[in-house]
Amino acid sequence: MKKIAILGALIALPAIIFITMKYTGKNYYQLEPVELPVVSGCEQGQNEEHQIPPFSLLTQDSTKITEKDLDDKIYVAGFFFSTCPTTCVQMTSEILRLQDFFADNEQIKVVFHSVNPEYDTPSVLNEYAKSYGINTDFWKLVTGEKEEIYDIAKCGYYVVARTDDSNPTGFIHTDKVVLIDKERNIRGYYNATKREDVDRLITEIQVLLQEYAFS
Repeated sequence: MKKIAILGALIALPAIIFITMKYTGKNYYQLEPVELPVVSGCEQGQNEEHQIPPFSLLTQDSTKITEKDLDDKIYVAGFFFSTCPTTCVQMTSEILRLQDFFADNEQIKVVFHSVNPEYDTPSVLNEYAKSYGINTDFWKLVTGEKEEIYDIAKCGYYVVARTDDSNPTGFIHTDKVVLIDKERNIRGYYNATKREDVDRLITEIQVLLQEYAFS
């Protein structure tokens, strides 16, 4: 418990500094705009006004989730599949730390999209959630039409998620997660297999929360 408390204090320190500077100085820390990549074949322009487009998918509980369910939420989007042998296990392990840190904050959610939706039915995703201790109120595992998932990866979040016959698993997907603000804007990319990047994600979510608190 002592180690957890120390870790929490260290991660929270940048947010505390932010609050202090907000009240005591003219300058305070805010997340910098993300330089978005140019992706060919996407209708929506690559600029800081880009918003995640509408979507309709199924959760591990067989309930529909759309962008409206994330209104007034900050969320973290990722891509995975339940039979992924290595990368997805690392990603899940690291994002569980984020789940533990923000478990009681209703403003924060996580959405992981399956890149193998034909196999990853809601019942399969539900078993995956149970096996890893995922809190499905906080963290949604979603499936749906393959084309919609691949399209929102490419033209919504600007990440890779697709089939790949040269890969032994048959799929390729990013190991990055994407931080999305309450206006559905992209605010950051983080390698979810690296502890230091997930620490940075936790810190920057806290900063984003403070931006909203003081706006």
